Amino acid sequence: MMNKASVRVVGDAFSGTWANIRGDTGSWVRLNIFADGETWAIRAWADADLQAERHWHEAVVLYANVPDHMPGPFAPRPAVTLHLLANDVCDTEMRYGFASWDHKFADEHLTLRLEGNLLFAESYVLFKDDSGRSNCYVKDTFAKEAQPVEPGAVNNSH
Repeated sequence: MMNKASVRVVGDAFSGTWANIRGDTGSWVRLNIFADGETWAIRAWADADLQAERHWHEAVVLYANVPDHMPGPFAPRPAVTLHLLANDVCDTEMRYGFASWDHKFADEHLTLRLEGNLLFAESYVLFKDDSGRSNCYVKDTFAKEAQPVEPGAVNNSH
């Protein structure tokens, strides 16, 4: 049996950090895809998650010398299993992905498709909280970040 994490991904193109090419999205703004043992995993950030992470880093800097005021460890959204898919059952080049989240109030399913250096994502949100909201579909495009920028680092590329 083939090790799930060792299946050939087109140039290992899935792994890494991906940024949404639209800045004003109401959907995911960053994706991180990685091998997790013998499976693949994905972690996704909405804009609010990035803001929370940014505020946490600011608090760490602000209270660096005041241990009683230091924030606890930052806990990003948990990663979920990313199922990689090929064009057929004999193909080992994975060009598609599928992941699901249970947000308690809604289930979200994400499909991914690699095309060149872009990752096309389609998200399906199915509400289950009797809020009256319509189930929805969101389509996003991501580009791989050349080198993830650590929070607080100065980016001199602009």
